[in-house]
Amino acid sequence: MTATTEDWIRWRDMVAALVVVNPAYLPLFERLEAEVEEARGRENPDPLEAARALLRAQRRRGAS
Repeated sequence: MTATTEDWIRWRDMVAALVVVNPAYLPLFERLEAEVEEARGRENPDPLEAARALLRAQRRRGAS
């Protein structure tokens, strides 16, 4: 099963609620933010925008 953009967004939103209660979940939230960015890039029909989204996602992962 492949995760959809909607799946990544749902998971990110659930973890966002956890971060408010316990900041220890912040690295997981940041990772999910990158996954959302990458998933959106894969859905974008414009190859240039897709490449930009991929690079943003990679930068976010590298910052974690």
